[in-house]
Amino acid sequence: MATAKKILNGKQKAANFFIFLGPEKSAQVFKHLNEEEIEQITLEIANVRQVSNDKIDEIFREFYEMALASQFIG
Repeated sequence: MATAKKILNGKQKAANFFIFLGPEKSAQVFKHLNEEEIEQITLEIANVRQVSNDKIDEIFREFYEMALASQFIG
């Protein structure tokens, strides 16, 4: 029986990304966010049970592709 792959929303992806980065690097990024964004992401971080390598790879791949597309458009 195949397991269903959970689709993450943007806040959940950000939470996983920040968990992976760790507190020091995340703090550097948080400096560029407003209070509401920080609160929303912090709530999502509190709800994350585990961060799998596959999930992180997928999030980084999506971020990289978006950065490449942004660079191409710009």
